[in-house]
Order: sequence, then structure tokens, then C-alpha cells
Amino acid sequence: MVNKLYTIGYAGFAIQDFVDVLKANNINVVVDVRSVPYSGRYKEFNKKNIQAFLDLSGISYSSYASEFGARQEDTRFYSCEGFLDFNKFSLSDSFVWV
Repeated sequence: MVNKLYTIGYAGFAIQDFVDVLKANNINVVVDVRSVPYSGRYKEFNKKNIQAFLDLSGISYSSYASEFGARQEDTRFYSCEGFLDFNKFSLSDSFVWV
């Protein structure tokens, strides 16, 4: 068996079209890595809403905001420009446990 990891954004999708793309690719689990899983513009993709819709569609949903999100609380992982250094963060205990 070959394991695959897909990435998908939601902007521009209607929620049903989003689910249709997932199903067409046999994706049955969505891992949300947004630090803040909410959208002012696409409310159907807010954590509570997307989780409920995916559950009804037979697709599991998990939020890993603190584990993978780009807005970490620990300032050790930020560059001098103020951006998260993903290379540094990916080596941290917070990230590696997953």
C-alpha cells in the first residue's frame, strides 16, 4: 500500500464541490492545519461548520492547529523578520511527536 498526503485549499470552493474533490481522490480524512480555523469570508469552512459537513459526508476531520499551524506561541521558532521558521519548527518536540 502506498500512503499519500494531499494538500488542498478551500478558497473559491463551494463546500459541496470541496467534498466532491475529496471523494474523487478517495480522501477520507481532512487534517486542518490552520492556526485559526475560521474564515470571515468562507463561513462554511469555519471549524465547526466544515467538521459537521464532512462528518455528514463520511469524511473525518481533525484540527492540528497547535501542532502544525503557522502561528506558534513559542517565539524560538520565529525568524528575525517575525515569520515562523518551518525548518526549525519541524525539528521541535511539538512537531515531531506527531
